[in-house]
Amino acid sequence: MANWVKFRKPISDYPMTQQQKKVKIGGKLIKEKCAGKKGSDFRRCRTEILACAFDDDKCDEGLKALKQKLLEET
Repeated sequence: MANWVKFRKPISDYPMTQQQKKVKIGGKLIKEKCAGKKGSDFRRCRTEILACAFDDDKCDEGLKALKQKLLEET
């Protein structure tokens, strides 16, 4: 039986959507703030961070400053 290769067109670049940017920022915030937490503490931290990533009104001042810093970097 012979092997065969199917050539495909490479994936085209497309701009990142606002939703993707928020998810990216949320992941970076979780990495910064929730490191070392386990179990229910981690889940609570992650929930608070993701709420902040998607809605600025749900952020405390420390998270808002870190979020702005991360937004400037990307």
